[in-house]
Amino acid sequence: MSLSKFSRIMCQIFIVLLILLPIGIIYFWITYGTPHAYLSLSGLVQINTPVDMITKLPLTLLPRVLAIVISLIFSFILMRALILLIRLFGYYSKNEIFSERNVLIYRQLGHCMFYWVFGGLIYQIFMTAAISMNNPPGHRMFFVSITGVDLLTLLVGVIILGIARVMREGQRLADENEYTI
Repeated sequence: MSLSKFSRIMCQIFIVLLILLPIGIIYFWITYGTPHAYLSLSGLVQINTPVDMITKLPLTLLPRVLAIVISLIFSFILMRALILLIRLFGYYSKNEIFSERNVLIYRQLGHCMFYWVFGGLIYQIFMTAAISMNNPPGHRMFFVSITGVDLLTLLVGVIILGIARVMREGQRLADENEYTI
């Protein structure tokens, strides 16, 4: 399979994910704790916030709406990364490999990894507050955790930033070769 064809397929996959992400978030929180919660019951979608440990009460409308809003705000980081990947593979489909635009995209993708980890910490605080808001006074809580996955994500971010530096050097060499007779 050619790079161009592969890149077009990847663009299409990322576009579908970009569309399904907010829809999935809304569906997840609307159906959470109901018999229609197919995403969570099937194990297809799992969340880091242990809802059953935070509250024993069923989620009412306000915590669900807050959970949707908080999740959508947090998902903007992932949506930004998907948009960047769509652009990157769009350039790849045009055989534009070593370019300043691609270097910038790699750098922004690396930053998205950092935003994802730090945004996740903020997300956990707000999400636990929203979910536990119906608990009686003294039983409301904030929950924050850093896991090995978070540390791995930071490492991936550093690696992507390293790839951006390599791509910049490749772009510089490609420019030099273009002007060499």
